[in-house]
Amino acid sequence: MTVLENIKERILSPIQQAILLMVSCLILQLLIFIAYSTTKGEIAHLPWVISGTFVLLFAFVNALLLLKAKSINSYLKQSFYAFLSVMLLSGGMAYAFSLGDVENGGSMRFIYGAITFAYFIFLMIVFFMRKIIEYAQRQDTEHLN
Repeated sequence: MTVLENIKERILSPIQQAILLMVSCLILQLLIFIAYSTTKGEIAHLPWVISGTFVLLFAFVNALLLLKAKSINSYLKQSFYAFLSVMLLSGGMAYAFSLGDVENGGSMRFIYGAITFAYFIFLMIVFFMRKIIEYAQRQDTEHLN
């Protein structure tokens, strides 16, 4: 088995995905904070935008990896906890780096709500896609036998 095939077969758990994205978000937040601290520019909304982007990225990738998960129930359970953690940690980072609450981020409260709604829609779509694929595979095996 080649390295590429090994990577394709192994997926990260939702907790590992969340940790990886939160570390990436923290690094980007620090770089932006350092870059803008040398200037007099206003960056109150930028940490909220970065955090929202990483939450949306987590929602999309996490929902897609549901297709490859071996156990749907345990994956979904971990996904909900990981999503809640990503929301809270990214919001905390944005609060810390913007030096203010979500109101400084403009309409970010609405955007976070929309991302949460989109996450559940992504999960439902992928869940039903997986069920349809499993049903089609069962029908194929029954038809061939």
